[in-house]
Amino acid sequence: MTDDAQNTARDAASARPSVEMPAPTAAPMILCLGLAMLAAGLATSLSLSVVGAVVLAAGLGRWIACLLPGRGHLHEPLEESAAPRPVVARIGGVKRLVAGMPGHRLRLPEKVHPISAGVKGGIAGGIVMPLPALAYGMLSGHGLWYPVNLLAGMALPGVGKMT
Repeated sequence: MTDDAQNTARDAASARPSVEMPAPTAAPMILCLGLAMLAAGLATSLSLSVVGAVVLAAGLGRWIACLLPGRGHLHEPLEESAAPRPVVARIGGVKRLVAGMPGHRLRLPEKVHPISAGVKGGIAGGIVMPLPALAYGMLSGHGLWYPVNLLAGMALPGVGKMT
């Protein structure tokens, strides 16, 4: 394309109304990758931190370069839109919305369980949970009170030395 054709295309583009938009760039993702590598290198190795710092600097430099005047922006032409249609009032009744139909507002939670259900579940769990522990004590050959002694040993550190 010749210089005259480029200038003509540029003048035609500038004559149409447009909006200045930031150009797409991968610089923020490169910067984040460098930051993640730098942080991961603190926990793993110094060499990963050095590579992360280099990638972070490259991403930051590229992002700053995109922000310089005359760079990093595109001119998006505005679309010619049709005139909006006028709002026309319609006289009539209002239909009731039925649950489950499109447009009906979903109400959450659908079902609320009473507090007594949680209390009953806690009591049932408290009754049932010792059964596997006592069965383990009997099957391991240590006796019925072995799981109880293990739990007491967690709460009282010196219980193993008691007579």
